Amino acid sequence: MTKLDLEDIYDNLKDFSDDATNIRLTAQAHARNILNSRNVPDADLPDFDENLDEKLLIVSQNMIWKSLQLVEDPKYQNEAKKYMSKGAEILEFLYKDNIREGNQGIEEIFKAAMAYYISGYYARSFVLMKQIPDDLPNYLKLISSIFKKDFKTARHITIDAYRDPKYVDENLKYDLEEGQIGK
Repeated sequence: MTKLDLEDIYDNLKDFSDDATNIRLTAQAHARNILNSRNVPDADLPDFDENLDEKLLIVSQNMIWKSLQLVEDPKYQNEAKKYMSKGAEILEFLYKDNIREGNQGIEEIFKAAMAYYISGYYARSFVLMKQIPDDLPNYLKLISSIFKKDFKTARHITIDAYRDPKYVDENLKYDLEEGQIGK
């Protein structure tokens, strides 16, 4: 990626993050959360954007994605980490209270934890990981156990993967040749 491309990505990220519409969306989400925590009846709530959560999800994804493109360049690293942590905050805000309500919440909290980690907020990452339930698919459980410093579980998952016949080289070769994987 050329310097010019990174400059464009940074300018786009900054403009996007400073956009009044995106700032209003975040403010609406905070206001809604406060009113909900005070048990305000739905009929008394202001007219929040009907697609508020979906739009904020897009805002957070965009901030994290563009930040990931910039984070390795020393010129943009600090700013990229700042915007990445803002994206993580939005995800955390949207999903922290409903982690156990389906896989999307878990995956988004995972994403937030990873973004915090890359941004240098290791403690925030660790706290989020601790909130994630243990009944995860193995690929997420492995990452989660490493973040939680539960190396015994990580070791068992890794050993189980190596023992699984579907991951033996000969079986993988056969499945590839037969077109059962890699389509």
